[in-house]
Amino acid sequence: CYHVFITDGLSSAAVLDGVTITGGKANGSSRITYSGQNYDRHHGGGMYNRSSSPTLTDVTISGNTASHGGGMYSMSSSPTLTDVTISGNTASYGGIGCIYR
Repeated sequence: CYHVFITDGLSSAAVLDGVTITGGKANGSSRITYSGQNYDRHHGGGMYNRSSSPTLTDVTISGNTASHGGGMYSMSSSPTLTDVTISGNTASYGGIGCIYR
């Protein structure tokens, strides 16, 4: 898949707890449309956050690839990360872990 998780417009009440996010491969050259919104297929292999503030607790983000933000790409977002491990991701540009804009 291009993105394991896509979040858009979520508050901190949205909680992801005790999971491993792996296998995302954001290597596309176009966009994907989901719920009427467009997302770049080359951002955020593991997680693509847009205008969201999800809470991640005891989460591992590894084994994902992307052009930008192999593990996580966050645009206009403020996720809360507690006991989160981001490692073993790859990206061509702009970071292997997280990118915040």
